[in-house]
Amino acid sequence: MPFKDAVVQKSKDHLQAVNETYWEHMKFALYVVWTLLCSAVLLTIHLIVPAWCEFSASNRICKLADDMRARRAKNCGANGHS
Repeated sequence: MPFKDAVVQKSKDHLQAVNETYWEHMKFALYVVWTLLCSAVLLTIHLIVPAWCEFSASNRICKLADDMRARRAKNCGANGHS
């Protein structure tokens, strides 16, 4: 199987395993990226001036972790995928 076909098939298998469409998966991945980028900016501000953005990044990261746990529980419940 050519590399491209293998990648496409593996992607389809993954999307099926997590019970999501391509666009649902992309939307959540972009949310993760955006959250982490914003957190990195906030942490950079905090490292320069510790009095600023004291909990902004950690609150965002904790919410992201909660969202990921909820998403995994939903997807695992739908098809038994871990």
